Amino acid sequence: MAAKFQDDRETDLFGNPVRANTGARGRPSLQIDPTDRDMVEAALARGWGNQRIAATLGISLPSLKRYFRATLQKRDIMRDRLELAANARLIRAAIVEGNMTAMKQLRDLIDRDGLTRQKVVLEAQQQEAQAAGIGMGKKEAAQRAAEEAASSGGWDDLLGPNRVN
Repeated sequence: MAAKFQDDRETDLFGNPVRANTGARGRPSLQIDPTDRDMVEAALARGWGNQRIAATLGISLPSLKRYFRATLQKRDIMRDRLELAANARLIRAAIVEGNMTAMKQLRDLIDRDGLTRQKVVLEAQQQEAQAAGIGMGKKEAAQRAAEEAASSGGWDDLLGPNRVN
């Protein structure tokens, strides 16, 4: 007569909770906890592919697609959401907690965003000016004329094959 041992563990070797066997046939359904969701969101923010995420979580690709479908559909905005959450935490640390390092980082972040915005506005203005045919400065016009002349091949008749140094 073989002795039956009662398995009283609450977690497996990896720290995942062990569900009690209900006597139903087949594999039990996947139990998703908030840590798994956070890991998937972090992986999407880092730009990982579905196969790599599934392998890291230790689940199959179809299980990943089934249980995390809503999260996977937000792939494009995950990086922005992560950056936004980090910025919110930085602002909270700077203003509420009075953290001076966070205050300096916040100032740098604001300056960088301002420069990025100015660059976008300047590029848009330049494209509008070029599309409208608005004149450019003398130096820029001379530079463009020289580039066009060099690329058009109009120098061959002046230099010829015997005049090259």
